[in-house]
Amino acid sequence: MKQLSLREKVLLGIVGLTCIAVGLSFVFPTESKSSAPQAPGAYADLNEFTTGLAARIAQAELSRLDRAAIEKAAAPWAKDPFVNLRAEVKPPAKTTDQTPAVPQAPQPDKFSYSGYLIMGKRMLAVVNGMEYEVGEHLQDNLQMAVEAISPHQVVLRREDTGLAVVLPLEDE
Repeated sequence: MKQLSLREKVLLGIVGLTCIAVGLSFVFPTESKSSAPQAPGAYADLNEFTTGLAARIAQAELSRLDRAAIEKAAAPWAKDPFVNLRAEVKPPAKTTDQTPAVPQAPQPDKFSYSGYLIMGKRMLAVVNGMEYEVGEHLQDNLQMAVEAISPHQVVLRREDTGLAVVLPLEDE
């Protein structure tokens, strides 16, 4: 068994003394020296203020702007403000302009789809730590381009062979 160094022995001693001090403080409590006891009417001003404030709030009416905001929030919304994570994105149909003799499938383990960003109408995919839009070539592999982006997957297509890789979002 390894022997304790001097530093470890000192730390254990301090911890032990602290535990003993806390234990003794529970066994032999000291009188607390708090401030002088408050007179019964010491908080009368505070009680009067809070009572008056509560009465004014109860009597207040909503402004036109407040009422309009509440009505708009309660009405059906024209557009859902939340992203539909269940929507599937289908890659576009393959165009066979050139057919290679022996196509090499891209290795999906070389790519990592770790997130997406939505900024207005633009959607960006985070692939291998970099943000890409649809149509952009990957920085590490200029033959691969982003073809489609959804919240749960991104489709990459190799331009020379036309083969696609579908990368699911890593959190799923």
